[in-house]
Amino acid sequence: RVTSTTPFTADLVKIIGGDAVEARRFVTLEGNLQSFAPTAPENAKFHTSDMVITHGLGLESRWPVDFDALAKDGVRVFSATAGIPDGRILRPSGPGSRR
Repeated sequence: RVTSTTPFTADLVKIIGGDAVEARRFVTLEGNLQSFAPTAPENAKFHTSDMVITHGLGLESRWPVDFDALAKDGVRVFSATAGIPDGRILRPSGPGSRR
């Protein structure tokens, strides 16, 4: 059971794992990634996962989920964007940007 936080990461899981994985995701294609936060019952799904794939880049920063605690409880947690060097990440300019 692999739980993904976004449609992007769910697609990666399905492409790589195929029929060998049960892929679950929280945000639909129509959902707003910046304002979404899982409910308590949805939050429980993380604890029944074998692996959690986050998008990263701060998209899950407002979620009431402690991904570090999940990892300590034995759930493998990975960020799909962890391998991207910071200098290669494109960010919008303007108020609130990190550039």
